[in-house]
Amino acid sequence: MKLAILASSEGTIFQSIVDHIKLGILVGVEPAVLVCNRPEAGVLKRAERAGVHAVLIPHKRPDGSRRDREEFEAEIVDILKSKGVDLVFLAGWDKVLGPAFVNEFKLRAMNVHPSLLPAFAGLYGLEVHKNVLSRGCKVSGTTVHYIDYGIDTGPIILQAAVRVRSDDTPESLSERVRMVERLIVPMAIQLHVDGRLEVKDNVVRADLSGHWLDMWRKRQSRYLSRWGLGDEDLFLSL
Repeated sequence: MKLAILASSEGTIFQSIVDHIKLGILVGVEPAVLVCNRPEAGVLKRAERAGVHAVLIPHKRPDGSRRDREEFEAEIVDILKSKGVDLVFLAGWDKVLGPAFVNEFKLRAMNVHPSLLPAFAGLYGLEVHKNVLSRGCKVSGTTVHYIDYGIDTGPIILQAAVRVRSDDTPESLSERVRMVERLIVPMAIQLHVDGRLEVKDNVVRADLSGHWLDMWRKRQSRYLSRWGLGDEDLFLSL
C-alpha cells in the first residue's frame, strides 16, 4: 500500500513511520511521498536522509499572501494521485483540509492529535499542552483518527494515555505525548493496511483476532529497544 505523509514541522512522526518500515515492523507499506507546506520544516531534511521523495507545496504565495485553499488542496491531490497513493497520514500537518480533499480520501486519510479527543480539539502543538495544564487535567494523551469535514472530529481509531505530572511544563508533557505518538501511529496504519478497521455510525472497531496484537507487540519490540523501553513501558500507556 502506497502511503503519503503530510507534515509541516520537524517530522518526528514521519521519522517513526519510516523507521518502523525500515525495521520490518510496519509491513506492506511503501512511503510514496512526503508533502510539506513550509520550506523551513525539518521534516524535509528527514525525508532526504530517508530517501523518501518530498514535494514542497507552500500555502503562501511569494509575496506572503495566502493561496486560495481550493487551489492549494487541488495541487496536493494531484501529487497524491500521480503517486498512486492509497492512504494519507497527517503527521503534524497544520492546515485544515476541505471537503474536496476529504471526499477524495474518505476513510483513507488519518490524523494524529496530541490530546485525548474530543478534549482540546482544534488546538495545535504546545497550545494543546498549555490548555491541558491550565485546566488541571490529570491525564492527557494522543488520538489517531480518520479525518472528516470537521476539525479533529473524525472517527477515532486509537488512543493512548499519558499521566500528567505535577511538575510538567507544556514542553515536558509534549515530549512524553510525542513518544507515545511514535508508537501508536504505525500501529494504526498497520491496522488499516491489514483491513482490520471497520467504521460504523462513526465508530471504529478494530479486529485484533488471530493474535494480531501479540504479533504487533513482538515486532515493535525492535523499535522499543532503540529507546531503552520494554513492552511494559508501551502497553501500560495504551
